[in-house]
Amino acid sequence: MYRLKSTTDLSFLSDVCIEQLCVSAGALTIGGDNRVSIKIFASFAISTLGRSYTRFNGSVEDAMALLPLIGDCIREAKATVDGGMQVDFKSGAVLMVFDDSDQFESFTIEYGDLLIVV
Repeated sequence: MYRLKSTTDLSFLSDVCIEQLCVSAGALTIGGDNRVSIKIFASFAISTLGRSYTRFNGSVEDAMALLPLIGDCIREAKATVDGGMQVDFKSGAVLMVFDDSDQFESFTIEYGDLLIVV
């Protein structure tokens, strides 16, 4: 919908440790320390332990794929060329969040009072 600009500074996500995963109809929320949360409303892909990416559509059942992120910490986050976001974790896991809707929000990033809507 709004696409994440490639120049967006996501350095505030570095060293954020994932504390919780919240699942609801229509949204998966990754909650971290430092008042950070990432809400996913669309599709995402994840790679853990050096495996190839597996893509999910963001359904309630897909939340199981995110469970290994609990307790992990973000090494780096950056915008992708297609307006999504790549999040690299210290364990080697990589989360790709896609902006695959032209009509609705695909994901949000909250950090304190900052809200980024994509």
